[in-house]
Amino acid sequence: MRKNYRPAVALLLALFALGGTVLVAGTMPLPAEGPAVSASPVPSPPIPEDKPGQATPEEPRYTLHLAVTALPESWAPLAPEEGFPKLLRDCLSAGLYELDYAQEGGTRPVPALAQGEPEDVTALYADRLGCAPGERGRAWRILLRSDLLWQDGSPLTAGDFAESARRLLDPEVRDPAAALFTQGPLALTGARDYLEQRVPILVENARRGNYAFSELLPNEEGVYTTPEGYAVSIALDYPLSELLYGERLRFYVETYGDLCFDLSPWEALLERMDGQGLVPLTEESYELFRTLTTGNPAWGDTADLLPAYFVYTAPPPPVRWSEVGFMAQDDGTLVLLLEKPVSPEELMEALTVRFLVKPELYDACAYRDGEENSNSYGSSPETVLSYGPYLLREWAPGKSCALERNPNYFAWKEGPDVWQTTEIQVALVSAAGEARSRFDRGLADACLLSGLPEVPEGSQARVIPDGAVILLASNPDPAALAAAQTAAGEGVNKTILTLPAFRLALSLSLDRAAFCAAAYPGRLPSLGLISPLLPADSTGVPYRDTEAGKAALSSFWGRAEESGGRDLERAGALFDLAWTAALETGLLTEEDRVELTVGFAGEGADFRLLTEQLTEAIRGTKLEGRFSLLPAEDPGSDLHAALRQNRADLLLGVGWASDPEDPIGLMEAYLTEAYRYDPAWRADEELLRFSVGGRCCTAPLPEVFALLRGETGTVTDEEGNSLELVPAKADEALAAELMAALEGALLRNADVIPLAEGFSTLLTKDRLELPAEDYLYPLGFGGLKYLRYASPDENE
Repeated sequence: MRKNYRPAVALLLALFALGGTVLVAGTMPLPAEGPAVSASPVPSPPIPEDKPGQATPEEPRYTLHLAVTALPESWAPLAPEEGFPKLLRDCLSAGLYELDYAQEGGTRPVPALAQGEPEDVTALYADRLGCAPGERGRAWRILLRSDLLWQDGSPLTAGDFAESARRLLDPEVRDPAAALFTQGPLALTGARDYLEQRVPILVENARRGNYAFSELLPNEEGVYTTPEGYAVSIALDYPLSELLYGERLRFYVETYGDLCFDLSPWEALLERMDGQGLVPLTEESYELFRTLTTGNPAWGDTADLLPAYFVYTAPPPPVRWSEVGFMAQDDGTLVLLLEKPVSPEELMEALTVRFLVKPELYDACAYRDGEENSNSYGSSPETVLSYGPYLLREWAPGKSCALERNPNYFAWKEGPDVWQTTEIQVALVSAAGEARSRFDRGLADACLLSGLPEVPEGSQARVIPDGAVILLASNPDPAALAAAQTAAGEGVNKTILTLPAFRLALSLSLDRAAFCAAAYPGRLPSLGLISPLLPADSTGVPYRDTEAGKAALSSFWGRAEESGGRDLERAGALFDLAWTAALETGLLTEEDRVELTVGFAGEGADFRLLTEQLTEAIRGTKLEGRFSLLPAEDPGSDLHAALRQNRADLLLGVGWASDPEDPIGLMEAYLTEAYRYDPAWRADEELLRFSVGGRCCTAPLPEVFALLRGETGTVTDEEGNSLELVPAKADEALAAELMAALEGALLRNADVIPLAEGFSTLLTKDRLELPAEDYLYPLGFGGLKYLRYASPDENE
């Protein structure tokens, strides 16, 4: 999660989003190529003349020309890659639901392969689920469209979904993507047990088997096994539900000691214990254990009782697929049984994921790679069948590929205002510079570049945030600063950094536009700690565009907001205030000079600029002539550690790269003691103010953070009334308010000071009419579905 920003810049992937897809302009690891597929090739069928949406020679064609810096060898369903593999998946597949930006109230999930919204049928499966009376949201019925077809014209049925889920959860394969159905909103009943039925489990001998010691046999290594050959261990620091009611023997030994036990073999047993608290049962360990437990009559054990302390490793009971909560009731009806209740909106959003495969072809693509089960499905036109808007027509690894409309996709019936693109031509280029060259020569319709490039005639530019915020960070730990101050020598002061007024003065001294121009080229000045890429809620509206997000900045910066965060008059007053307060509290003397060390990466252009700007801001204040910055001595590659260990007083050019899928993760980076730059901040003492339904409320920072994480909590309104709030994720307006309250607290504490934010620029030809002006995660500028063209190919 942590990023030293300059080294991370090279790793941040530039994004080109169209239709919920992302094109990567950067390097991409390619998966190993599997053996040739033994299945018969499945050719892309010719487009019949009577298919709806067909582009005939008489009809206009609209070709999208793209250039990418990497072509994958595979785009298997649920593979972790972003970029071009995701574009392929989105073109060749579809979800039961899809995110659509053209909805009232913002981006919403709408039916795609599904027909209508899911129906809550929890009451029908209450007994199987063990539901409480009136419980809802655990069982859902989903109807499929009646006109779904695979690329080859065969029907796409609910059975295909069920069989695809079964293959994803195959216990022999143990696909990492199986987590889709074992955790999160789509966690199915029985799915984890089905997936892990090949994983050995520990069984208490007293609960199952109840073998006597005389029934056990030593194997070649001298470890005793059950008659079935399962290895047996002694539960030394492992909970035993049958014998000790969930407690561990070690607890009793260390609690009662020689009052109840013969401790002579105790250390020898501990030396043999593994990480699970188990000691392999051998002849020697058995004798040691027998002495421990029976050597002191006060404990009361006999040799006959000792097998109750044994556990053995055995395969779990087999689980049938019928026990998993994913069922095809008939060809057009799916039923999902979930571990936890979800709302219809949460379910629809979760079911935008694409996991469907053609079962027969998928099985034919399976192969063994050494000890691993692998599958080459989705590595060539012959190993994939489309059920999405496009099909793969040509594939030249290391060179190019071409997609064209899938005539069997139902969406061509939706009318002429959607899916205007008839073909997608993709060329592989060696670098972003070659992509720009193709764009300038009219061979590509779009080009992604860092920074703010010159926009050529006949083109337009749009900004895409990359999720990174560059910071000036400090660790104002009084004890650590006092120690560093003593080490620096007499007359040097560092503890003034503990005063919020001093840190706020630093923030108001910074000309962020100058930093971007001279030290962070291609970045934009930032006054906030949350990237514009981060959505406030499930609609995809950026937090920064909400009223709460805007107010968080305006209420903190005041008039400085209009000047990019720089206000030398206020900064000077705060420097004087901090100096006076430090004198009055004994933090420094009149003879002291403030000397702070700065850690930074790179050649230090930003350090020199910081020195110049602070020197200007301090001119005329009580610190003039008493303030200096020094480069930190060898802070190492981990600047975060250098700051936390006070080997540097300030860090420059560091920050966090936020994940739009996990806005809470960014807040954890700022607020959780294990991650944040300032471990000394008493965040638990902060009382935050925010609005709930028009009422001003207060709550401690940890409780606000808990609400944002999805917990329930209590706040107090301005009249002193207590209000119990549902988790913020269930209230989108509340989520933005809580994020704003937390961001405001961080800005006021000023231990992390925003400087700049990363972004890229998307250049497009004027012939492309993107649906949305502003970037909206995850649909980019509205989606391939709504992309329009000013003119057909023949007019270009």
